[in-house]
Amino acid sequence: MDEYPFEKVVAEEIVQEVEIYTGLTFPDSEIEYIIVHLVGTKLLHEQELIGYSELDEVGSIVSRILERLRAELNWDFRSDMEFIQALTLHIRPAMNRLRYKMNIRNPLVNEIKTKYPAAFEGAIIAGKCIEDYLNIEVVEDEIAYIALHISVALERMQMKKRKIKRVLVVCASGIGSARLLYYRLQNKFEHQIEVVDTISYYKLSSYDLSTIDLIISTVPIKEKLQIPVQVVNTFLEERDVHSIKNYISQHQNALEQYLHPSRIFIHQHFDNKEAVISFLCNQLYREQLVPDNFKDLVLEREAIAPTCYGNLVAVPHPIHSVTTETFWTVCTLDCPIPWSEQQMVQFICLLNVKQGSHGDLDRMFKKLISIIENKTIVQKLIESKTPNDIIELIK
Repeated sequence: MDEYPFEKVVAEEIVQEVEIYTGLTFPDSEIEYIIVHLVGTKLLHEQELIGYSELDEVGSIVSRILERLRAELNWDFRSDMEFIQALTLHIRPAMNRLRYKMNIRNPLVNEIKTKYPAAFEGAIIAGKCIEDYLNIEVVEDEIAYIALHISVALERMQMKKRKIKRVLVVCASGIGSARLLYYRLQNKFEHQIEVVDTISYYKLSSYDLSTIDLIISTVPIKEKLQIPVQVVNTFLEERDVHSIKNYISQHQNALEQYLHPSRIFIHQHFDNKEAVISFLCNQLYREQLVPDNFKDLVLEREAIAPTCYGNLVAVPHPIHSVTTETFWTVCTLDCPIPWSEQQMVQFICLLNVKQGSHGDLDRMFKKLISIIENKTIVQKLIESKTPNDIIELIK
């Protein structure tokens, strides 16, 4: 560590302070460990960061990450300078940690995988970019840290894409009842709709509807309009709220379409995860739904980080999307098997996401995680006796 004299002096001072405070004696190896931390966490100068260069190794890696996230997951972060800066700041010390084989522990790995599974998949792609450059394996702990940066960028991207519906409220008469409905709607759908105006029914025929997405009315509307109409009670009952929610989310396909009885296998017996994956891949080969290298891609992804998410559930999937459609292949086991060193698994969902469909990836994971977090549902899935039982439970 003689090539870092300044960091060595700082590390020795830190150790000296800690020794005085604790009464403990630190070996030289601890000083070297602190030096690596200091070297690894040197921040970039602000001017370097804002205009990162292709010639700079970190800038080159970040560019490659942005390119692959766009090509493989259809996530375009090229204009998100906040993400680029955060990723650049993170990767430089991470590369130093990897070079020095200083595998730092991330105590939140399992929580990050469960809460941000789509971001974790993006982080695996980022990890491969770093690995290709350094020719050093990027460990799961480092991948999980990158996933946090990606999850923030995804949230920003989704906020920009989330279109608030412009709503016109139509009432029979009475300003009081119209205002009551207005406030009820604002309260129930605060970030989903914007009530543009409140009018009485007789004014509807002369109203400019060109910028309106939805009409919510307390009276039936006989005229044929180009705009969807939701007829509700003035007091906005639960069935009305449910009806409006259905309209807002109607672009989302029913998840049961991704399941088919021919791809659901009940109470199978296998001793290990490789056997389960081979079995499921072979079923897909028979139906000619996946390419010849599909099993290798699933095992490659599994080797980076086990795809068990707790509560006896695993969601294996290829390291990158290779199918033209999104679909699930499900298997339940008669007995749990070890999927990682810490976790047993009895319900397996082999996930295929359509190429370039980031919306599907995020939606699939959200649905699967909602299942995983419900122990009662998982138990019922494992106990199901027919494929249709499983489809009904997931619906």
